[in-house]
Amino acid sequence: MKVYIPHFLNGHSLVKCAVITGVSKQTSFDWCYKILAALGKQQNDIVLSGIYETDEVFITYSEKGNQNLEREPRKRCKSVFVKKKQGISDAKVAILVSCYRKGNKHLQIATRGRVITEEISNVLEDKIAPKTVLRTDRYRSYERFGKDNNLER
Repeated sequence: MKVYIPHFLNGHSLVKCAVITGVSKQTSFDWCYKILAALGKQQNDIVLSGIYETDEVFITYSEKGNQNLEREPRKRCKSVFVKKKQGISDAKVAILVSCYRKGNKHLQIATRGRVITEEISNVLEDKIAPKTVLRTDRYRSYERFGKDNNLER
């Protein structure tokens, strides 16, 4: 697995990781989920202190494999001609990314759609040490979160 991890973290597909490391596709798939589970557990132990930066990243929400879709199923090869929702909507998942200046990173799914102060609090409230400085964009939810938690901006 030591040989597999660098290729996985470099963003190679599961099939390419399997070919490079000489394991089966199923083993590559299994290792992928073991790595992601380990990274998820590591996220629980992170405490942000000093100066840290935070912002959100949006990715498309996927219901792959779900038999009861909340939306109309997408058809192959037609997505080019079908208008997609513009901007931030419930079709996107918001992931809060926080980075401590000395290298610690914390990533956690916050919500679908636009992020509000309560969701920021749910993700970060037990991750922040006293006398922490928050650096972020001027989004009002972050400003209110900073004021509510006595964070310097």
